[in-house]
Amino acid sequence: MVEVTDKNLHKSSLELVKNLNYG
Repeated sequence: MVEVTDKNLHKSSLELVKNLNYG
């Protein structure tokens, strides 16, 4: 469970970074 959560958080972080870069 911890690994899945960590991956999900990492994915969300990457998406946020993409949004900031495109913004």
